[in-house]
Amino acid sequence: MSSVSNLRQKLNLLMVLGILAGAGGAVMIALAHQEVDHPVVEITLRVLTGWTWLAVGIFAWWRRPDNPFGKWMVFTSFAWMAQFLTYANSSLVFTFGLVIAYVFPFALIQTLVRFPTGRIESRTDRWVLRLVVVALLLVLLAIFFTTTDNFGIEDGPRNLLLLTDSPTVSAVLFIIANACAIVLVLALIHSFTTKYSAASPPVRRLIGPVLWTSTALLALLGVSSIFSIAELDAAEVITGIVSAVTAMLLPLAFLVGLARSKLVRGQALGRMLERVAHETDPVKMQEAVAEALGDPSVELAFWLPDTRQYVDARGLPTSEPEPNSGRAASVVSMDGRKVALIVHEGALLEEPEKIEAVSRGAALAFENARLEAEVRANVAELRASRVRIVEAGDAARREIERNLHDGAQQNLISLALKLQMARSRVESDPRGAIEILDGAGAELEQTMAELRELARGIHPAVLSDRGLDAALLALAHRAPLPVEVGEMPDGRLPEPVEAAAYYVVAESLTNVVRYAEASRAKVDISRAGGIVRIRIADDGVGGADPSQGSGLNGLADRIAALDGSLALDSPIGEGTVVEVVIPCG
Repeated sequence: MSSVSNLRQKLNLLMVLGILAGAGGAVMIALAHQEVDHPVVEITLRVLTGWTWLAVGIFAWWRRPDNPFGKWMVFTSFAWMAQFLTYANSSLVFTFGLVIAYVFPFALIQTLVRFPTGRIESRTDRWVLRLVVVALLLVLLAIFFTTTDNFGIEDGPRNLLLLTDSPTVSAVLFIIANACAIVLVLALIHSFTTKYSAASPPVRRLIGPVLWTSTALLALLGVSSIFSIAELDAAEVITGIVSAVTAMLLPLAFLVGLARSKLVRGQALGRMLERVAHETDPVKMQEAVAEALGDPSVELAFWLPDTRQYVDARGLPTSEPEPNSGRAASVVSMDGRKVALIVHEGALLEEPEKIEAVSRGAALAFENARLEAEVRANVAELRASRVRIVEAGDAARREIERNLHDGAQQNLISLALKLQMARSRVESDPRGAIEILDGAGAELEQTMAELRELARGIHPAVLSDRGLDAALLALAHRAPLPVEVGEMPDGRLPEPVEAAAYYVVAESLTNVVRYAEASRAKVDISRAGGIVRIRIADDGVGGADPSQGSGLNGLADRIAALDGSLALDSPIGEGTVVEVVIPCG
């Protein structure tokens, strides 16, 4: 049997039990020996309140099984109807009802502080619940010192928990409990107003009716507690009736908030679909989605499958929100493909149907906007790559100039001085002149070796003369760690492709030596279907980040100039893999 069927059976059973409990309560009030001032009003208010809580709770439970709020509403409805037992003529049933009747305030406040997520989210709410437990324990303790006369029941069942009739102790405990109730009311009202002030417009539409109705109910309960302390019985009765009516309206406020949210959402969604029907501008698309969701902080992130990254509406790289940031991301898909992310307030996750309606209703528009964002990203990347290429060229020229100045130029100056010294000694000290010339010859060989090394950095001669295979073997031979040169293509590749492949491998191995703490590396290059694939893998610590100046950005620009792509996979603790794809017709 499916989970949906199980849930339906469970909710149907709860509905039947709730109806029977309400009907039983009505009969119990009608047959009660204790005096009931307005039995028809009492029965109507109490039964309708219990059934209203039950119906709305079952609806909320069915609508969002993963949200505990609906379950708490159902629990509150049964806690409310458990109060019917205090009308029983049996002393045993009456006493039991007297005890469990105070479960309702606990269930009610639990439900209120958990709305709408079903979770307790603030420290204030946790302290409120602790205070609820203290107040209820005081009331339960007072029951041991209170006769049924003190409950306003003169001709009816007895309190079987009565230890001794002590009106003083009972009164003190009830006064303290009512004082706690007043503090509770103030704390809850503060919590509700804070929650409402911090909420976004769509969340306010959802929680507003419930929070304001709850505030009214709590205020009435607080006033009732004050009247109870002051022993103003008539006023307490009036506020009690108004409180009962408000308690019945409270679950309806939940439905009102939901209906308002759906109505506004439907209107906003209609306007959004009208706006984006022919819209490809990602920025305007983002504005339309923000209006539809009622969340001005909405941001769109479009997925680029080629580079496997998200870009924002301007085409700039972006990422998913951090955990516990108060922000959330919902995926927009089309034909099973990831198209975009809607980044929004975390509270909107409580209305998944709203986000789903926006995603489905404008899937094609999202795809069009994604293509536009991809174009913008390519343009932005092209501009950035031009800047990087110029900067890389300037840096390379400065490095060559520095190497020439610090190396070959100094050697040549020293060589010129030695030749002058040899010339001055040719006649007076021929043997000394020969020794100077021998030293100059050795220095000249050293200078030539340095120039060859410098030229190899600009473009290795072995690459031009013997090809990529030999150049990479030489590179691997010079590396300070074992480097395996695995699969290699047959024959020569086009010169730009060979140069790009060589420098990708060279830079990658340099990074392995500097940062990876690896014990070995492997290089594989294959050619198939007009595509050259380059793969460099190591067994190091991973965690490589191209944005931290690893040198791969410049190589990515070189590869992009050949219509290729570079991908980096470097999970922490699992090594690094650099993969490059270059078209090669």
